[in-house]
Amino acid sequence: MTGPDRIVPLYSSSSGNSTLIKSRGTYILVDCGMSCKMMTKALVESGVYPDDISAIFLTHRHTDHIGGVAVFSRKYHTPIYGTRATLAVLDGLNSPVFEIEENDIVTLEDGPEVRAFPTPHDVPGSVCYRVVNPDSGTSFAVMTDL
Repeated sequence: MTGPDRIVPLYSSSSGNSTLIKSRGTYILVDCGMSCKMMTKALVESGVYPDDISAIFLTHRHTDHIGGVAVFSRKYHTPIYGTRATLAVLDGLNSPVFEIEENDIVTLEDGPEVRAFPTPHDVPGSVCYRVVNPDSGTSFAVMTDL
């Protein structure tokens, strides 16, 4: 996936959710709800290798949003960001893990700014993300299933 900033929905269903974002030459995933094998297949079909992913941002702790993150983290060591309530249910991670709070802004090295916004949902710590390229002003918002 070359060229300008882009957003690619990889999966969106009760079986699994994940969105790929390219911003400022950096690739991030919002959610990792499918198996590592399925995530890898979808990424490669999009022209991105799993090792190219700079970070995974988790919206909330439902399985269809986090179901593949433990195996993905063990295989690719991708940094994971999530709220305390979301990270609390994850076991077996083999990646750097970063706790974020509602309204936090994370700036990825040479990448975009990612801001977490609280969302109403049936689990605590649910957030959506706004990804901003500070050079171009391009931004994407990724919401949870409310």
